[in-house]
Amino acid sequence: MSTKAITMTEYIVDQDGSVSFYSPIYNLTLPLKSMGWQFKWESGVLGTFLWEASIYPGPYSWESLVVCETVTFTIDSSTTNESCIVVLPDQWQNVGYIRFGFVPATGSTGLIQTALRVVPT
Repeated sequence: MSTKAITMTEYIVDQDGSVSFYSPIYNLTLPLKSMGWQFKWESGVLGTFLWEASIYPGPYSWESLVVCETVTFTIDSSTTNESCIVVLPDQWQNVGYIRFGFVPATGSTGLIQTALRVVPT
């Protein structure tokens, strides 16, 4: 039996790229084959996306390092495209909860759009 992917093309819509923000917390209670996000941003957006995980349910104990591996993506003046896809490494899928954040660089302006795609096992 095949498994259908769950895609939310409007996971985060028109997020201000000049301020720090966190995504909604995703509960990884059910096992996944893969999990990824696609980001689209306007040309003035500069900053870093970072992922955090917690095994503890609230109060969460957020960690950016899972099995000695961080997941980040930085948009700077040398970034030529205005979109990217980030798929989490397998070991990150063994935690209980996950979220990503965005930290803008000085002078960042514009909007960020985010889609989420999850493939259950």
